[in-house]
Amino acid sequence: MRPGQPVEIDLPSVADTGGLVAAQAAVIAAMAKGEISPEEAQSIASVLEQQRRAIETDDHEKRLQELEEEARTRRAAPAVSLTGFPP
Repeated sequence: MRPGQPVEIDLPSVADTGGLVAAQAAVIAAMAKGEISPEEAQSIASVLEQQRRAIETDDHEKRLQELEEEARTRRAAPAVSLTGFPP
């Protein structure tokens, strides 16, 4: 492999973590069969890792927004007394 040369390999969609797991397995299988070199496999794995990080960052952002919305909702809700007396 010369640096910068395209590598052809069929991979599933990597839009979610399930696809990333399947893609990593496909890369390992292709390397084991001699279809791609270990260096090519490492290069592809690096790109897949960057995708994993992007998915993780997006997931964290969504979770944070949900928690912030939940906190705003709780602050806006009237207090409830469990003793029968006004809070």
